[in-house]
Amino acid sequence: MEFCNHNDLQLIVRAHECVMDGFERFAQGHLITLFSATNYCGTANNAGAILVLGRDLVVVPKLIHPLPPAITSPETSPERHLEDTWMQELNVQRPPTPTRGRPQTANDRGSLAWI
Repeated sequence: MEFCNHNDLQLIVRAHECVMDGFERFAQGHLITLFSATNYCGTANNAGAILVLGRDLVVVPKLIHPLPPAITSPETSPERHLEDTWMQELNVQRPPTPTRGRPQTANDRGSLAWI
């Protein structure tokens, strides 16, 4: 928020990081991560989102839900597909996105969650 105040900004929108709900708000709503690709790499089963600017520049997120996979044979079934993907393993091992904008203790400022 200090950056926004110093530069007279109300909102920063960033992209190119997969977030499961298509968008996430941080820093008391002053930072939004946006990801429009649904079902990233065919394995993440994430939603996508776009941001619509409404009246008075109010930001309204619109979700894009992933389509269910087409089942044409046992070779392309969702169970088989999940077993054979490296991305699924990465998603399971990936820690959750740290909460930002939460109250911080003095010794917590060096952690990535404080950024």
